[in-house]
Amino acid sequence: MKKTIMLTALLALAHLPVGASQFRAFDRTAQVNGSELIVVGNVTATWSEWSPDHSVIHTHAEIALEEVWKGVSVTDRIVVTTLGGTVDGVSLEIDGAARLVNGSDVVLFLDEVDGRLMPWGMRFGIYDLVGSGADAFLVGALPPAVSGAQEFVQISIPVEDLRAEVTAALEKEDVK
Repeated sequence: MKKTIMLTALLALAHLPVGASQFRAFDRTAQVNGSELIVVGNVTATWSEWSPDHSVIHTHAEIALEEVWKGVSVTDRIVVTTLGGTVDGVSLEIDGAARLVNGSDVVLFLDEVDGRLMPWGMRFGIYDLVGSGADAFLVGALPPAVSGAQEFVQISIPVEDLRAEVTAALEKEDVK
């Protein structure tokens, strides 16, 4: 019985669209413009669950907000949803999907999709914050320069440099 359920779940997952790991090229300005909310915060909890139609697993992360660089949050905590996760021994892993780890400090570029906050550009919408104060820096994947690129370059950037990029993009957005 357990093997039948597992096989059925695997067959169902095998029929999901595979386009999730293909990306279009974009730059920081496009990412800032496309994000409804850009925040700095701490991941305080994570949990995974099946979608209502039982076709995909989502992982949710509660984020305690420390700063908002773009947009407005009416609360000091938000929930961010990513694709993939593990529920009852069934795992769904999506290449290029964003992953949030409980206890980590992060900078998030977020968009609202179907009523949920999700990282804009999947894994490119999350930067891990390392250190504090003037020495703090961010680690994350560099957005692809070529559509469909599968080579993801990890970068580190001082927090203040990324904040300056976001501020410059927001100023361009206000001019339009």
